[in-house]
Amino acid sequence: EGRLAFDPTNCVTEVYDATEEEASKIFSEINKAEPVQLIDMPSSDSRDELRRDAVDAAAEHLRCAYPSMFSASSRCLRPHLNVDTLRNTLYKSEVCGGSEDWKRIVAWMARCNERLGADAQRWKSARKKSKAVEKAEKNGFWLGMSEEWHGWTEEEEEAEEVKVVAKRKARVRKTKVKDVKDVKE
Repeated sequence: EGRLAFDPTNCVTEVYDATEEEASKIFSEINKAEPVQLIDMPSSDSRDELRRDAVDAAAEHLRCAYPSMFSASSRCLRPHLNVDTLRNTLYKSEVCGGSEDWKRIVAWMARCNERLGADAQRWKSARKKSKAVEKAEKNGFWLGMSEEWHGWTEEEEEAEEVKVVAKRKARVRKTKVKDVKDVKE
């Protein structure tokens, strides 16, 4: 007695007297609200807290390293990233096996950025050449140009890094051979 039985169709509300202007302000505030991101949800798991701290530190490190490439808007345009969206993406994807080491996460993101930059030719085509590509190229920051890196694993990145280094060495060898030929002629 004195307790309501649980019924998911019932909803308890409070009614306040408000002017039209006050109601309009409240309505606007409610519509501006954004859902709480998974990374910001409370947890009692201490390992989870360590992962959050590592992701926060890694995202902040990247934001400080490339301040002009981050936007306050969660719906930012390419090539920008939003730090909160980045944090949530890193947390949900459990990068580096859910690592608690922020430096490891930063190193992984640097490899992803380098991989995207090495493949930047696809964004430089006449159809896609834009201010976004120019800005990404100027800042050496490609993570905001594509979301494909969200699913890359640490092992894939290490293997891809070996390929990128091999390509660079091959280019250097070709340049040296060309220079030698020019000198002989």
